[in-house]
Amino acid sequence: MIDRSSPVPMYFQLKQALMSKIVSGEWPPGTLVPSEKQLQEQFAVSRTTIRQALAAMVTEGIIQRERGRGTYVAQLKPEPTGGILHIDTFLTASAQPTGWKLLDDTFMSLPPPVAEQLGVRSGETAFCVQRLRTVASEPVGYHVGFVPLAFVTYIDRDAFALEDGMAYLHRMPGFEHASIQRTIEASLTTERDRRLLGTEPGVPILQIERVVTVSEGQPIEYELARYRADRFRYQFTV
Repeated sequence: MIDRSSPVPMYFQLKQALMSKIVSGEWPPGTLVPSEKQLQEQFAVSRTTIRQALAAMVTEGIIQRERGRGTYVAQLKPEPTGGILHIDTFLTASAQPTGWKLLDDTFMSLPPPVAEQLGVRSGETAFCVQRLRTVASEPVGYHVGFVPLAFVTYIDRDAFALEDGMAYLHRMPGFEHASIQRTIEASLTTERDRRLLGTEPGVPILQIERVVTVSEGQPIEYELARYRADRFRYQFTV
């Protein structure tokens, strides 16, 4: 149920509650998700909270909407991965404890490529948060996120360690209707990868760039994530 005294955003608590029904098998793929009114009655939260949770789940491919039919649990089929850690939509269901370690949060001048992604001038000051992604206390990746100065006051610093890597953005104006663009490519190990992830030379790195844009077309975050390709697999369903 929803704990209103918790610092965890209510929409995220609701999302996790709905996720538990999917992961446990109570809501198998193809199950019709209850209406907003039904969820409102069951969890005693506002429609805004419900819409935020459902929008996040749609964005992540956990559920899908069909015009005239409703909202359904998506046909997600995680595959066995042997020694490779399979991090996907169901990361929270992993038998191994996952977490974040905050490396740094500060203000810095934006390099030209990042400034271009955020639609601001090169050299402008922005907020930068750096986090290490861990599984069973082992570092498997790290994230470097940038937020334009105009949106810094909306950042929820208490959410940096939440399972949802975008939870710290939930207070941003228009976030519930934001679009997310991800670019995924292979990369070579760098000195920083070796220092943070313990990778050896020659180990491939999976690089994921993310741009979060609100409905007005304003980017509110650019993030660069780098993961050990021998310990990480990115899966999504279209």
